[in-house]
Amino acid sequence: MEPVSAVDRLVLMLRQRLQARSRVRGGARPRAGASTAKSTLQALNLAEIEDAALQRVVIQSALLDHFGPEMMNDARFQQMVNRVVETIVADPSGRRLMDQATRELRAGVGRPNGD
Repeated sequence: MEPVSAVDRLVLMLRQRLQARSRVRGGARPRAGASTAKSTLQALNLAEIEDAALQRVVIQSALLDHFGPEMMNDARFQQMVNRVVETIVADPSGRRLMDQATRELRAGVGRPNGD
């Protein structure tokens, strides 16, 4: 069994909140299939990305999993990604989780395929 990383916890928390809002509003349903977050992170050279950009990629990928990849180039979607990142890092516990996720990603903990 794979250990649960900070990235997994962060993405799970975000998915749970999105699903709760979707039920209340009758909005978008989560997409089935491979995680965009994991496949996106797998393709990145993490050593060359600043922490803030890496954190944004994690959140953006989780949101794309929920709303669908066709939202990627939508300006309103990108604004939403910015607001979600800002909200998470404004909260002390959210900030700690983001920082931990960034450290784990750089160290290879919780990376796809156990890398």
